[in-house]
Amino acid sequence: MNKCWICFLEIENNKTILLPDKDDYTGYTIYLPKKCYEIKLVGPHSFLYYNTCLNCLDNYLKIQGNIFKILRRRELGIRN
Repeated sequence: MNKCWICFLEIENNKTILLPDKDDYTGYTIYLPKKCYEIKLVGPHSFLYYNTCLNCLDNYLKIQGNIFKILRRRELGIRN
C-alpha cells in the first residue's frame, strides 16, 4: 500500500492520485518514505510523482488552485 505524502495515511492502490513535481527528477535527495512517491521513466526522462489521497488533494487544491491549471497546461503541452 502507498502512503499519502501529506498526511502519511495508507491509501488503497486504486485510490492513489499522483501529483507531479515541477521539474524532471534528476536524482536529488527526497526526504520522504519510499511509499510516498513514485519515479516514472519516460524515454530518457524521469518524473517524480507524489502519492496523494483524495482528502489531501482537495485541501491542497483549495490552497494552491492556480498550480492545478499550470500542471494541466503542462501535461497538455501548452506553453505560457
